[in-house]
This record gives sequence, structure tokens and C-alpha cells, in this order.
Amino acid sequence: MGEMGEKMRVGGMDHKYRVGNSRTIPPLLTSPHKGGRDSHAWLALALIALICVGCATFPGFALQGHPRNIDWFHGKEVRVAENGFRGRNNARYANSELDALIDRYFATVPKADRTRVLAQIAHHMSDQLVTIPLIWRVDPTMIGNRLLNVGARGKDATQAWNAHEWDVKS
Repeated sequence: MGEMGEKMRVGGMDHKYRVGNSRTIPPLLTSPHKGGRDSHAWLALALIALICVGCATFPGFALQGHPRNIDWFHGKEVRVAENGFRGRNNARYANSELDALIDRYFATVPKADRTRVLAQIAHHMSDQLVTIPLIWRVDPTMIGNRLLNVGARGKDATQAWNAHEWDVKS
């Protein structure tokens, strides 16, 4: 892979270049580079590494909305240096009991048993205050036999994306 390839590896950059609470610039961004066809890829990898580190070590909180999937709360999704600061557990909450419940939820097939495990997950998350839900996404919609032009929810839109086209048949 070579020296440049080793420096370009995204995972684990932060733990090598942290001093206290401040980050120093990794040599990847300050080392001389001759350009050429790989220079854009080199720069992209460097920026991705710094963005991952910056998001994971942000010293505060962000209003990101509520996570959509239970498995995002699993300890393996915590953003740490060992996984290159990649993961979907933005709260960085890790608990072996919750991990076991999540694993059991996805391994359980009967619906009644699965619902009981889901109730235990909900209890754990509300008891330990894993997240503080300050903001909730609202999806306005209309349902009725007389409504026209009401469509499905889009990938990045609510079901009301075309509300200006809705109508009521007489």
C-alpha cells in the first residue's frame, strides 16, 4: 500500500493526532503532494476522515431528529476511533444490556415474543434516557373516500408534498 496509502487510511486518524481537547492537523493534509489523477481521491479521503472525526467528537449536542431504527442504538454503532468514527449511534450511548435486547429482538421470530422484547427495549431507553426527544418530525396527511390526488410519502418528503393538488370530489 505504501506510506501515502497508510496515511490515507480513514479509520483511526483522530486518536493519533489528538492533544487534549484540541485536534492537530494530520500529516495527510500538510504533506506535499504532486497532484495527478489520484489527487482528488486523496483530498476526498482526507476530508471524509476529518468530517467523521469532527462529527463524532463534537463537544455539545445537535438537533438531529429521532433515530429511525432500533439497531442504531447498538453499541457497535457508536462512533469511536476503532471503527473510523463511523456509525449511526450519534448519542454514543453504549450499554451491554441494551445491546443484548436489540440482538434478541432481531433474532426473535414469533410476533408476541418480539413485541415483549421491544417493550423491554422501550423501557430501557426511557428509564436510562438514552435520547432526549426535543424535536419530532410531523407527517401531515389526509385520509378519506372523497379525497383526490393524495399520494404516497416520498423518500425525502412528507405525504403532503403535493397538498396544493389535493381536492375533494362531490
